[in-house]
Amino acid sequence: MVRDSVLLSAHRLLRSISTLFLTMILARTLTMEEMGIYQLLLIITITLGALVPFEMSTSFMYFHNKTDDAKEKNRIISNTFVSLFLLAILTFMILYLGSTLGLFLTDDAMSPLVIWVGIWCFSIIAGSHLENLYVSTDKAKLFSIFSLVYYLAYAATAFLIIHRDGDLLSIIQFIAIFELVRMIILQALYIVKQPFALKVDWPLLKQQVIYTGSVGAVTAITVVNGYADKILVKFFSNLEEFAIFAIVSKEIPFVLTITASVVTVMLSKLSHLYNVKNDVKRTLSLWQSTSKILAVIIFPMFWILLFYKEEYISLIYSDMYLTGIPIFLIYLIKFPLSFTVFYTLLLISGNQKLVLINTAIVVGSNLVLSYIGVLSFGPYGVAVATVSTAFIGAYLQQRDVCRVFGIKQRELLPYLMIARTFLISGGISYVVLQFTRFLPVHMFIQFFIGGLLIMISTMAVSYKLKDIPSGHLSEAWRRRKTA
Repeated sequence: MVRDSVLLSAHRLLRSISTLFLTMILARTLTMEEMGIYQLLLIITITLGALVPFEMSTSFMYFHNKTDDAKEKNRIISNTFVSLFLLAILTFMILYLGSTLGLFLTDDAMSPLVIWVGIWCFSIIAGSHLENLYVSTDKAKLFSIFSLVYYLAYAATAFLIIHRDGDLLSIIQFIAIFELVRMIILQALYIVKQPFALKVDWPLLKQQVIYTGSVGAVTAITVVNGYADKILVKFFSNLEEFAIFAIVSKEIPFVLTITASVVTVMLSKLSHLYNVKNDVKRTLSLWQSTSKILAVIIFPMFWILLFYKEEYISLIYSDMYLTGIPIFLIYLIKFPLSFTVFYTLLLISGNQKLVLINTAIVVGSNLVLSYIGVLSFGPYGVAVATVSTAFIGAYLQQRDVCRVFGIKQRELLPYLMIARTFLISGGISYVVLQFTRFLPVHMFIQFFIGGLLIMISTMAVSYKLKDIPSGHLSEAWRRRKTA
């Protein structure tokens, strides 16, 4: 698990850096109105890329890791590949025909981009299972090496195209083509390494669809929840105000890199331990150990962003977006919740319906509170509503985990260690902040030095306190080699 997590984290880190690099250039190249259009297109592609596959990739990982039968594994791969490919074609046709017939995306700024947005969405949907496919078939190393090379080329090409043209159409064309090439090469590379017959097993596919029904509904509701705030603000503001809100309310990119990599690998291992080995104790132990390690990473990042907020916004998005700092700080309040993911335990135990119910409650509450908030306090009301409901969701999920696994609330997580890590990292961050303020260097250099010192110091103290003892890592590595 450790090796796979490191490999996936490395490629996702480079992907985040490439995306961040692109955003940094665009924020300084495009006007605020163009940036608003770009953010709208991102919402469209990310939403369709998450909604249309309806979590077939998660269904694939669940079924693939609950059996040791090679033939059944191949049938699962074939079912997933064919389903996603057909869904991708359908999405492309709906976008293209809908715009052509004047149903949506018809204004002068959007219509020239539709076909490229369609290709972009097609590529995301058709390839949405590839990472899980490579991880589940012990090819995480190959996937990560390819991705490292790909995103280096992505960043270099993005810089050249934006420097040469700098118009929104060229940028969208570049992204669409690169996503398509990535999907084709990864799929072809896997087929060459491990061929499988393109034959749909309908009874098995039915089981996959039944499983993914609840999980996919959770994703759909989560996506709606993730963009409801931005959509509401868009209806009640102009493109420039929307651009600022959309920028500062974004998830911190490196957090998604870290947590998504760990969760992808952890879901596979947890599913195997729980469903094949029937080892509930080791399942909970692995999840808790992973949460401890993530806490030591996430908490100091929270303090870094809190104390160096101006430097962060100015560096990533330019000084034009500094007016959005109050919104940024409101969204930052929910950032510490990223140290763990409760729904993984509910998914691997077959209780995805509980995740669906909890998510529906959160989204319903968020929509109501956000609407009231935007009418009463504008974007600030939307931000407060979104953050508040995130904490409600965390409470509901941890409550159900305790009930499903038959444990008490105090046994779910090492709360003393988590609180101690949070406070220690905060104290270290404050001391480092005072030190860097005296350095006669540019504020961006202060930000990098301060952030590095805070992360290293927090990890060193946590290691000294045995909050992340080496035994956890060596045991995880030993288990992976003997699994």
